[in-house]
Amino acid sequence: MKFYNSVGPNPKLVRMFAAEKGYELPNVTEVDIMAGENRQADYTAKNPGQQLPALDLDDGRTLAETIAICEYIEEQKPEPALVGSTP
Repeated sequence: MKFYNSVGPNPKLVRMFAAEKGYELPNVTEVDIMAGENRQADYTAKNPGQQLPALDLDDGRTLAETIAICEYIEEQKPEPALVGSTP
């Protein structure tokens, strides 16, 4: 797995969520959005929406939404429950 990080509130939310869970984000790669690295072909091939953060999974899929990444982390490490276990 690989976590694409940058400045801004959404990557920070994922980092805080992972820290609260005690989950270490794998292979953190910093993406300089001020220099437009998120608009380069290498990144847009993985994430056409060009937003950050993103999480590359081992099976080749990429999660590019903050809530989806947090839910994935919750599934990997269910305790302590931060998303909730019931409706």
